Amino acid sequence: MLLTDKHIYFNIILMGIVLYSPGRGETPADYCCGLIETVAEQRGDVFRVLGYDWKNGTIDDWAAAAECACAEYDPTDTQVVGMSLGSMAAVVAVSRMVVQPRRLVLLSLSARFHEDLPNLPADQTDSFTDVQLKAFGRHRFNHIAPRITCPTLLVVGELEYRQYPTLAVRVEKAQELIPNAQLVVAEGAGHDLRSPGYRDVLKKVI
Repeated sequence: MLLTDKHIYFNIILMGIVLYSPGRGETPADYCCGLIETVAEQRGDVFRVLGYDWKNGTIDDWAAAAECACAEYDPTDTQVVGMSLGSMAAVVAVSRMVVQPRRLVLLSLSARFHEDLPNLPADQTDSFTDVQLKAFGRHRFNHIAPRITCPTLLVVGELEYRQYPTLAVRVEKAQELIPNAQLVVAEGAGHDLRSPGYRDVLKKVI
């Protein structure tokens, strides 16, 4: 089972570029973005955070922006790191690429795909516009995930896994359907990179 598996491995891969697809509403000035940047630069990597129009854009716009950013770099030197809704954008973007990045890291993968929407409580959907929700519904994870062929690392907080059943299902399906996926549980962490357990994982895997 996910939370009882004691065999957790960290694949440490030297990278040249770290492209960060941030969580909803996150800006370069926020703590989480700064944390990823610090970890990346300590490894000697170039860091870039992607900018999204969270208010007016949709998942299609955010994924297109991520795809364009990836196209600027050699994929063999690129690691794409996404957080929450930014992870969803990264999944959609990478699944469309002919040449995919060297590695994809999905932190707290958001459960907003077509399969997730019927199971989400109102408080997890009412902050999105009708246009944004319809756009989410056009993306079927079961069709998208098998198209991701690059090594993929899934990280989920232990507490958020227990608290949000839809997120737990999404992460489990991602591990099952993405061919080269590996799962790491951040002990004692919620949906927040500031949690000590999450910070410890990031230092080992980014």
